[in-house]
Amino acid sequence: MKCPKCGMSAPDNAVKCSNCGIVLMSAAAAVAELKSTNWRDLILNPRGRINRNPFWMINIWLGVMIMIFQAIFNLLGLPIVAAILSLVLYCAAICPTIKRLHDRDRSGWFALLLLVPLVNLWIAIEVCFLRGTVGSNRFGADPLN
Repeated sequence: MKCPKCGMSAPDNAVKCSNCGIVLMSAAAAVAELKSTNWRDLILNPRGRINRNPFWMINIWLGVMIMIFQAIFNLLGLPIVAAILSLVLYCAAICPTIKRLHDRDRSGWFALLLLVPLVNLWIAIEVCFLRGTVGSNRFGADPLN
């Protein structure tokens, strides 16, 4: 595939042009990519890298599930069950966070800084909003290429 803006060739599965940064992937292609994602591997395996799109998708899904469980079990008078299920879902967000840190070329242990007040804001901004390392790094290939 060629970039329509700068004419640079890009892999067929590229989301953005590595030269000019224009978005190459359509919304339909992005949805198809999300459907083909191995969600079990995303939640249970801390190895590798992910870009911001699957990171946000999994965290939005986990957040919605936590709110649903909290509402249901608190209405049923079972706040302990709600707390336990929420804790399990919070733990499910650990591996995607580690993979995002890997995408930024940081160790997974860096996630422990999320427990430090004020420092956690810097880590959250880095994980949620900043682009990962361009090209391969010590944790694998660039997920956007």
